Amino acid sequence: MLSDAERTVLYECCVSHTVARCAQCHEDLTAGQVGASPVDGRRDFCPMCGVDLTEALRWHIVTCERVASLLDETMEQGRLLRKASEAERTRSEMLRADSEAIAQRILQNRRR
Repeated sequence: MLSDAERTVLYECCVSHTVARCAQCHEDLTAGQVGASPVDGRRDFCPMCGVDLTEALRWHIVTCERVASLLDETMEQGRLLRKASEAERTRSEMLRADSEAIAQRILQNRRR
């Protein structure tokens, strides 16, 4: 059975294309067509013949170009956010140093 994270990837990235081909009945299935049974709790099976599709679905996640593309985009966004965060941290440190210098000058002027 797929994990919740794997299932999320399928439904967010792969809803518009085939995600598995049943080895037994050769039916091509989209994420929305993959079987789930509320009665016995089974999931990830072929609705036509009942074959477990877990490994086929996992293989799809690993090899899907759409998943890879979205992963690349997400990693790039993370890199840009880290870069922006580092720039803000540097700016914050500069402002802190300026504030301390101003405070020191004010204290020195008061002592005179």
